[in-house]
Amino acid sequence: VTIGNACNIQGQVTMKRNSTLKAKSVLVHGMVVPENQVWEGNVAQYSNETETGLETRLHAKSSKKLPMPFTLILAKWEMKQAVLLAIASTCIVTILVLVELLKVPLLLALHLLTRSTTVSLVLTLLIGSNFVPCMLLVMQVILKWLLLGKVTEHCFSLHDFYYVRYWFVYTLTDICTYKYGFLVQSSVFGSIYLRLLGVKASRNSYVGNFVTHNFDLTSIGESVFIGNFSSIGAWTVNNSHVIHFEKTRIEDKCVVGNHGIVMSGVTMETKSVLAANAKLETSDLVNASSKETIWIGSPAVKFKNNSCIS
Repeated sequence: VTIGNACNIQGQVTMKRNSTLKAKSVLVHGMVVPENQVWEGNVAQYSNETETGLETRLHAKSSKKLPMPFTLILAKWEMKQAVLLAIASTCIVTILVLVELLKVPLLLALHLLTRSTTVSLVLTLLIGSNFVPCMLLVMQVILKWLLLGKVTEHCFSLHDFYYVRYWFVYTLTDICTYKYGFLVQSSVFGSIYLRLLGVKASRNSYVGNFVTHNFDLTSIGESVFIGNFSSIGAWTVNNSHVIHFEKTRIEDKCVVGNHGIVMSGVTMETKSVLAANAKLETSDLVNASSKETIWIGSPAVKFKNNSCIS
């Protein structure tokens, strides 16, 4: 059974084998989701969806068996990645512990050296409140490139070691974004921070406190507004426990409201708007262009043409 993010499942609901509930969907009291079906919406209904051409190709790629020599090389590379992962975890914990243990002695030493109450107060504020967040942000960027490298369009299983590495980097990104993202995001440094993570982000866009799931596969155009607590490039897991990474594009002068979800593989065309708490995925755009339109709801539906953005 697969349950997406931000779902609401009420009492006495039954989800049967291999059933799927998509993100931001609601199952009310007493509903039953049959086997091998995908449901979505508020209130959730049966969604008659099929795999896209890209997903079919990705399945074909994932089903190919690798030659033995390359498999051995891959295994050795994954062992190196496992060692890096262990070292990174140890370094992060060590740095945080040392900072907490040495914070007070370091501040006292700085106070004695400077002999200035004002300088001491400034250093206390800088070291005491922002040192750990800044170190985590720097560590996050370094680990992203060490453990994942450049993210490309592909699929992988939840049982692969790649997912362990991705989970580690994504969890650190999640912590940094929601706890310490105010230091860089929602500011002039937001686009710089995203570019360091591999996101193709314009300097002239307002980037709120949001999470990007597929890093290098996300591109953000000019004069884009992304609200707080949004998710860009969110992925889904099918019944075979396979995750698909596809390119996600937000073109010029688009708006993503607070808590909005733009799924992996979606292209928001110029001057389109996704309302707050809405979820937009590729299947929503099959029969309609998103250019200069407003989309609302979960799953998102075309509301009206957009004449508000010039």
